[in-house]
Amino acid sequence: MRISSVTMFEQSTASMNRQQSDFLKVSQQLASGRRVVNPSDDPQAASRAVGVDQSISITEQYADSRVSARNSVAQTESILNSVSDAVIRAKELLIQASSDTLSDVDRESVTSELKGVYETLIGQANATDGSGRYLFGGYKDNAPPFAKNAEGSVEYNGDANSREQQVDSSRLMPV
Repeated sequence: MRISSVTMFEQSTASMNRQQSDFLKVSQQLASGRRVVNPSDDPQAASRAVGVDQSISITEQYADSRVSARNSVAQTESILNSVSDAVIRAKELLIQASSDTLSDVDRESVTSELKGVYETLIGQANATDGSGRYLFGGYKDNAPPFAKNAEGSVEYNGDANSREQQVDSSRLMPV
């Protein structure tokens, strides 16, 4: 059997094209740092890679949720510490006002400061997080949770539910 020079040329050209294609494929793998560049290279490995990417995304979302929950709890704790300080200050003022040595002007000054503490407490009770949700109103966000009524007393307008945030696939954290 005789092999013509045209056949040899075509086989050589096909071999060079195949080797160049293989070289480009290896170059893509090296450049990307991945064994599977196109899903058609290895469909099963590509499917597993997509699953891993989804798992990583979910894990990152849970990590962001934990940070957000931690920040919310820290903000709530800070506000509660301020409330505690305000209550202590009000107690000090009441003890001071009960003294017989104060004049009426001094008592008016104490009354004015107590009103300021009262307004501060209402403001802290209606504190919001970074996204405008009331910290102490449960899931009711359309109005401040603590408001003065017509009689001048304060009433709670929130709901009894506590906010929870998904921080893991099976855990909710109250915030």
